[in-house]
Amino acid sequence: MRWALLIIFAALLAPGVAAASYVQALPAIPSINLSFYKFINGAYYQSFSTNSMSLVEIDVTSNSSINVYLIPLNELNNYSHASRLMVYFSGSGSHVAGSVVLSNGSYAVLMQADGQVESRSFVYEAVNPLEAVRANMPMGVADYGVACSNGSLTSYEYNATGFVGVVKIVTAESSGYGVQLNANMILNGSTYFIQDELAYYHGKFMSVINIWNESGPQLSAPLVSEGDYLFGSHVLGNSSLPLNARLFEEVEGNESSHYLVIGVNSSIGDWEVSTRLPGDAWFMVDGGQLTPFGNLYDAELVVGGFGNSSIAEFTAVSINLSLFIINGTRTLRPPSAWSFGVDTMEGAANISSTWAGNSSIISMGAPSLMQLYTTVTPPAIPMSEAPLLGGNSLGLSLVNLARYRTYIEVVAAVMLLWAASTLIGRKRRP
Repeated sequence: MRWALLIIFAALLAPGVAAASYVQALPAIPSINLSFYKFINGAYYQSFSTNSMSLVEIDVTSNSSINVYLIPLNELNNYSHASRLMVYFSGSGSHVAGSVVLSNGSYAVLMQADGQVESRSFVYEAVNPLEAVRANMPMGVADYGVACSNGSLTSYEYNATGFVGVVKIVTAESSGYGVQLNANMILNGSTYFIQDELAYYHGKFMSVINIWNESGPQLSAPLVSEGDYLFGSHVLGNSSLPLNARLFEEVEGNESSHYLVIGVNSSIGDWEVSTRLPGDAWFMVDGGQLTPFGNLYDAELVVGGFGNSSIAEFTAVSINLSLFIINGTRTLRPPSAWSFGVDTMEGAANISSTWAGNSSIISMGAPSLMQLYTTVTPPAIPMSEAPLLGGNSLGLSLVNLARYRTYIEVVAAVMLLWAASTLIGRKRRP
């Protein structure tokens, strides 16, 4: 049975596996409070930049009529002299509200107002995995729910019944390292971080399972419990390369019973832990938000240290990693993948991850922290041309200046006539 499973999943390594479906994830990480504290030519504005897809929620009220425009930052240069602006959003009235999803970039919100104004506007950002980069990252394949296409970051989300990591270790010269399958399970609205590891340390392979409860009650699992943390390990056998393995984290069951099943099938041994759940559950990848612990809702299959935040060092390595989404009876490829993981403090010092077919190839070399591939098409973010309903201050100033110039000219003429008449009168006196 063990070898049958490994043969089935080895066949999936061939090109042509379908990519999972997804929906756009709304950015939900609070970022910038838009208070309109800057001033330009008679209007208030605030400029901002985002490093990922962002959601701008505009909510402005006033005791008089106001005009609000969400524009590209470079459109500020046109405000002084143009009668129209290119906008992502515009609104007028005593209460202006709306929301816009933007890609990473630089923007400004411009407001024309004469009365008292209250702003409850905010910018929310999505995940940018590159912001989590540190020295000695674990390398492999990870889906963060974020895709980069033509320089634009797009966040997306999907649910799954599980994840599978297919591992082939051809060569690995190191005193200790681990291959981790990491993902987040949602149960009754709570988040559980699930870690399934194939660990090697001083000649032996073992299976290690860790479950962190981030926001809900502790699970009742046949593992060692330490507060909100469950863990266990099982020795698989002595080192014997090449080694083929299948790591798995899946939710199984029917309408009346649900189980979390975690474990490994390998060419040197198996181990499986099954935990009955108090309700239906699923795994989630979401690039728009963070977990209760401030981590990413992602799925990873990565090579790093064997445990305890250790850093693996290799003198030679050749490992193939393939990450698959399990959705019922369907096996799918992630919509996007990156070459590094961020969920674990274990890392690796001198290995790289490159993409070939449906696999991450781990080899010796300087790490390149990058997107391996994407099948995600960024959504269109429309712009339109909108008139400046309140005009612009430069034009209004010119009108006022022309009026004032007329008044000055009239007053000057009157004064000149008065001076002339006074002088003439003085000359006529005896």
